[in-house]
Amino acid sequence: MPAERPRRIALLVTIGLLSAFGPFGTDTYLPALPRLSAELRADDAGTQLTILGYLLGLGVGQLVWGPLSDRVGRRRPILAGTIGFVVVTLACVLAPSIELLVVARVLQGLLGAAGIVIGRAIVRDLYSGEELARIFSRLTVVFGLAPIVAPLVGAGLLAFTDWRGTFVFLAALGALLVVATVLWVPETLQPERRIHGRSAERGEAWRALARSPQFLRYATVTVVMMVALLAYITPVSLVLQEEWGMDFAQFSLWFALNALAGVIGGQTGGWLVGRLSPRRMLNATIALAVVASGMVLAAALLHGPFWLLELGLLLWMFGYMAGTPLSTALALEPFERGAGTAAAVAGAGQFVLGSIPPILVSAAFGASTLVMGVTIAAATVLGLLVATTGARRTRSAR
Repeated sequence: MPAERPRRIALLVTIGLLSAFGPFGTDTYLPALPRLSAELRADDAGTQLTILGYLLGLGVGQLVWGPLSDRVGRRRPILAGTIGFVVVTLACVLAPSIELLVVARVLQGLLGAAGIVIGRAIVRDLYSGEELARIFSRLTVVFGLAPIVAPLVGAGLLAFTDWRGTFVFLAALGALLVVATVLWVPETLQPERRIHGRSAERGEAWRALARSPQFLRYATVTVVMMVALLAYITPVSLVLQEEWGMDFAQFSLWFALNALAGVIGGQTGGWLVGRLSPRRMLNATIALAVVASGMVLAAALLHGPFWLLELGLLLWMFGYMAGTPLSTALALEPFERGAGTAAAVAGAGQFVLGSIPPILVSAAFGASTLVMGVTIAAATVLGLLVATTGARRTRSAR
């Protein structure tokens, strides 16, 4: 047993870092976006597509890797995807135009998706019930530290290199995770629990998702809350550096402060699991995020003060990171078998459907504090309505 605990910690840290491909793939070079835009002669919409294209790739890729891992096991697909991520990231370093960079970023997301979706499936293989919710909240430490460390690393890299250096860093990180996966990630899906190649068996796995009100409700919550998160992350670098006059070092420190609020939120959520039910905790954290989004919107309408905007974003990130692990755990809870498929659909919806509204809003209205505030508030209110109204309907139907 003494040897088991360090190995379990190493496994969870590795899964957390693999899941952090999302924030690391975006936040590391957020401080460099103005320089990238100038060098590649790209407008704001084209620059933001390098983020949104990556996130779309992460979403679509999960629909491939998740069901594949249900059929062949977890270990081989997660290794293949992570190795591919390293190769395509090096291609991003060489991109000569914004168009080719966007294409490379989509491919990067498709391959990086393996770590995200299979990592969640591994956790579901090993845990259930309140322990599942608690472990997802604990993983928020690793996931939440990524947005703190990534922009600071990005700002540090800009002191002696350009935006291409951030992709060299990401390739090195991916290579380290390949080694960590080989050392510490075992096969957690035994052959008797796998979904075999027969079309009837695969179809039943998909039908089980459609028949589960719990999965549909909480997967939808993750989608609409991702809309709010992307409405914040995607334009915030341009908004704060161009509208509020920050330089990239100030922005990195500011962004890290907000990410730290998310880490505290995630750990608070994990600590309260067992004291409050995951459902009540989720509803309470989204309600807090609704209040915080109102503060962000007020700051946008009043053109300040900045402390109101900052306080609203701090509280919103706290609520988001406290609640999102719970909604993920609740969505996957019914699926002891077929967890990879369930994680894939939930994750793909999160990244694909969650990316579409910010893309449309960005194309139509550009990047501004007001657009950011309206989108965050609208999506967060919708998330609360889905979580609470759906829960009441489910209870009344029983």
